[in-house]
Order: sequence, then C-alpha cells, then structure tokens
Amino acid sequence: MKKSKLSLIAIASILGACASNSGVVPLGPDTYLVSHQGSGFWVMPTTLRNEALTEANQYCINNKKKFEVVRIEMLPQIPLGQPGGPRFPTAEIHFMCLDTSDPELTRPKMQREPDMIIENRIKKNVTIEHN
Repeated sequence: MKKSKLSLIAIASILGACASNSGVVPLGPDTYLVSHQGSGFWVMPTTLRNEALTEANQYCINNKKKFEVVRIEMLPQIPLGQPGGPRFPTAEIHFMCLDTSDPELTRPKMQREPDMIIENRIKKNVTIEHN
C-alpha cells in the first residue's frame, strides 16, 4: 500500500512539472493575459485552455470585478523535425476585469480568428488636371 501511494505521488509530481503558466500579465488598462503551456504529447490544448480560463476568472473575482474574454488562442504541439517545431501545446487567454457598470462588459461574441488575411492594395497614379 505504501509503495503504491509513493508511486502515485511520484507520477503526480512528474505530471505536475510538465506544465507551466505565465501567471496574470497586464497588457493595458483592465486588460490581461494568462498563458498555460504543456510539455508533453499527452497534454491537450483544451485542458490548458480550461485551466487558463479558470485562473483568469479567479483573478477577476479576487479583484471584485467581472471576467470578460477578449480572445482565446490554442496552439497544438509541433514535434521536433516538423515545420514550426518543436513547440509544446499552449493556450493563451486575453481578458479584461471590469466593473459591473462598465459598458464594455457584454455577452462575449466568440469568433475564430482568420488563419489568413488577404489584403488587396491598388496603387494608381491619379493625375488631376485643372482647367
């Protein structure tokens, strides 16, 4: 029984050491960032996202404010040898902590950010003749 408890504690310690987080980082007035990064193939970006959301929400609660999501970004793991790799799975939460009377406190309208933005610029030389 003792051996299995020690094994369980050792495994939990190893797994607990396999993730890191940024803590709450201020980005501007009432705006913050929390980032959680796993360091193993078994860590799911959705798990990291949920942990980061919980941390961000708790930060706002501790400051007696309401939590408002600005943006969620989840990046999957890219193995060594693959383009863009190596990268461990990561979740980033950009959020605001607002007073209940703040007009920016609204129902979140979550939209996925585009993978690509195409910008069409037309450059024309325009000559204006005066009569």
